[in-house]
Amino acid sequence: MEQSSNENEMCLTYFDELQTENSSLLLQIGQSDDDDDDDDALLSVPSLPNNRKNCSSYWLHIFICSIIILCLILSIIGITFGSTRISNISNEFNICKTSSISGKSCSYKVLQTLKLMSSTKSSQINNDHHLIYFSSIYIASSNLSIVTFVISKGSNISLTDISMIDTENNTELIQDGHFTSKTTNSFCLCGSSSSVNIITDSTDKYVCQIDNSFEDVRLSQTMNTIDRQKYNISFAWQKSFSSSLTLYISSSK
Repeated sequence: MEQSSNENEMCLTYFDELQTENSSLLLQIGQSDDDDDDDDALLSVPSLPNNRKNCSSYWLHIFICSIIILCLILSIIGITFGSTRISNISNEFNICKTSSISGKSCSYKVLQTLKLMSSTKSSQINNDHHLIYFSSIYIASSNLSIVTFVISKGSNISLTDISMIDTENNTELIQDGHFTSKTTNSFCLCGSSSSVNIITDSTDKYVCQIDNSFEDVRLSQTMNTIDRQKYNISFAWQKSFSSSLTLYISSSK
């Protein structure tokens, strides 16, 4: 019994020593891990924010925003310019609101105006004593159409053979476009009437000569048209070098 008790004590002592050794080993391992962590901490470099990348992204955003703002500004300017341009064209055209001596009125509400032809003072064409013929197809957009010739101040213009023919039935709509009545009574006339005379040229053709020095002269005539119908508008003219002639046609109601 005594020997067995001694053996048990020896076993317990042996296990205590093993436990102590294991604890020491675990403690060393723990310390080693801590040391490794310390070494890692000493060797590791803390990550720094990429300021260059952030800066590039910041300026990229600024650049994109600037482009968007610039496009918006240009769009606004384009719309404003377009509106101004349309307004200027509208102001440039001033229909003659008087009635012709023959009783035809030109005082109708204008819906839309189209410029068919323009010969400015800067034009290099000089067709003195030579008639030039102009012709254009017009598609009516209402049941009333008004043809208007605008002769600017300081111009010397001759007009004849003014015609507007319905292409469906070959019907002439302009009254006295050849000025055979030797008057402008079929036309609404605005401006200095003393500047307008009917003369004959070298071929005995009647022409309306407009030699105005003080104000624009406008000759207009209203015709009944058919919406969406095609019409051929033509006339013959001659001018001095410094003269200006513009032909408009307006839809009305």
